[in-house]
Amino acid sequence: MGSLMVPAAIDRMKDFVHANDVPWPRKDSSTAQKNRRVRYNVYQIWFTRHSTGKKDAWKYGITKTSLGSSRPASQISTCDGHEVTVWRTCKWKWMRTKVVGWYRARAIEATYCARYYARQGHRPVGMRKCL
Repeated sequence: MGSLMVPAAIDRMKDFVHANDVPWPRKDSSTAQKNRRVRYNVYQIWFTRHSTGKKDAWKYGITKTSLGSSRPASQISTCDGHEVTVWRTCKWKWMRTKVVGWYRARAIEATYCARYYARQGHRPVGMRKCL
């Protein structure tokens, strides 16, 4: 389900995302403060690329644990209709589960997006920005 995000790794990733204009969540935001004890799941929606037949990330996101799979599942039809996908190949999976706090969940989501950006040179096609 992914490696743990230690504070030093998060700080290094913050430096990378700022250098590459990838947004980072604010720890002092009202949403972060209000949801600091709420559990979240981090998910990935992936697809099979039409041009190559290879699997690729379409987007990353977070959802509250209590809401379960309804949030990522609700975005599958949008992914399926995207021009880069092979029709009806989009699927989703949990990347991390039971992450405590909105800020930490968003930081993990931003980290996945930044890693993708570092490898591919662009954001996942289903994300206008990384947060």
